[in-house]
Amino acid sequence: NIIMKNEPASKLFNGKVITGVLRGKPLIEKIYFRLVGILGFSPFKGTMDIQLDEEMDIEACATKAVEHKFIDGTLHRDCWLAPIILHVRDEKYECWAMQQVDGIYPKNIVEIIAKDKLRDKFDLKDGDIVKVEFTSDKEKGGPRGTQHKRGKTPLAIFRKKRK
Repeated sequence: NIIMKNEPASKLFNGKVITGVLRGKPLIEKIYFRLVGILGFSPFKGTMDIQLDEEMDIEACATKAVEHKFIDGTLHRDCWLAPIILHVRDEKYECWAMQQVDGIYPKNIVEIIAKDKLRDKFDLKDGDIVKVEFTSDKEKGGPRGTQHKRGKTPLAIFRKKRK
């Protein structure tokens, strides 16, 4: 017998906009060109931090990662990237949530990467409540320009090769 797991198509969290440790700009600048290649767009050079109402390890729904291989073949992963829909008031905005593998934040804080400066676009301030919707369909690959030509995300292909 085959047991099918009924997982929801997405996970929706309440979140609160917070000011983090103010390292979003230098972090995005450091990996900017890698992000352009991975995500398929030029992100705003900064992040918006959101404190979720519960912990979320985004590796479970991440479709991409910032990673590199060392000369000896070992893989180093800096962070996981998961496609999200940010719900602000009555608007929805597709963007990406990031969690560093060995980051300084607890699992209930995510950094948001987007084309726009989200605080300005939606007039957000610390303490404002938003909703963060994580999609769990890895095969879709996330917002805009992220589908691999073979129909799978590069991370899904990489994981299949490793098994």
